[in-house]
Amino acid sequence: MLADDLPLHISRNRIMQDTGIIRIIRRFVVRAMIRLLTEIMESKSGDDYLLYMTYASNIKRGVISEVGPNQEQLKNLLRFSSNRTGFDPFDMTSLAAYVERMKEGQREIYYVVGESTEEVKRSPFLERMAMEGYEVLLLTDAIDDTLVDEGLKDYEGFKLVDISKYSENMLFGESTISEKKEGEARGFEGWIVPLLRLLHKILEKEVSRVVRSNRLVESPCAVATDRDSMSANHERILRAYPLRDVTCAFARNPVAKVVEVNTGHPIITKLGRLLEDEERQDREEIISRVAWLLYYSALPSSGFIVHDPHPFIEDVHSILSLSLGQHSGFLFCK
Repeated sequence: MLADDLPLHISRNRIMQDTGIIRIIRRFVVRAMIRLLTEIMESKSGDDYLLYMTYASNIKRGVISEVGPNQEQLKNLLRFSSNRTGFDPFDMTSLAAYVERMKEGQREIYYVVGESTEEVKRSPFLERMAMEGYEVLLLTDAIDDTLVDEGLKDYEGFKLVDISKYSENMLFGESTISEKKEGEARGFEGWIVPLLRLLHKILEKEVSRVVRSNRLVESPCAVATDRDSMSANHERILRAYPLRDVTCAFARNPVAKVVEVNTGHPIITKLGRLLEDEERQDREEIISRVAWLLYYSALPSSGFIVHDPHPFIEDVHSILSLSLGQHSGFLFCK
């Protein structure tokens, strides 16, 4: 059926009965709207920001639900903040502009999802990315998790990658994290592997793995999720639903957490030296308390919610007691 086949006078009952007419109307309206939005966004007349903020959710829903040419055109209308364009909403970037600025050899589009720009710009996963000069998109809308999971999996042949998920194959320059690890393995200090194993034994009820990180600079550790698991932000959104089925689903299939440890951080280095000190009979007890403290403090900075803060508070009190009490020689006081 073509547009010329549409009758001039269409009653409400006729439309409800004839789905072919509805499909034609929808197709032409969608194309006209995409064309109009594209013209305004490309004109840079000053109204493009206000227009996008007004229709951003609709555009993202379109990317999720549409297929084919319409979806690709809607992707060009998307705008995001990034760590390179700044955090001013007026400085948002398009995916096309991001691709133009990509570093030589970069094969993926990086992003991180969070509740707010203030939160994601302090994400520990941005530390190494920023130092290496990689641009990372900052996604803060509630619909963004669904957007990247269902509609925006790639753009112009470049796959979108969530940097809050652990992957040994994430690129840094011309080599991957796994290649760097293999090259640096010869320089491993003796305490690193035993410490990682001990930390995993301590935290095994909460995490699936404890690994050495090559993308943390200032933070002692961070909590990532497995590549095939949902993100911390997605978990937060789902837990907000007051549905018993959602809670039961988390109990059956909890998010697989991966603790990434920055072995160059002073706190971790002191833990390693403490582990080697066989004269300290209480070393494993101290490492256990510090491990839980580091884990609980890393959860919110990594995008997770601490659902039960009482163990965290107890660990803080224990550390203070150890530091100020009879264990005056505790590692933080040395």
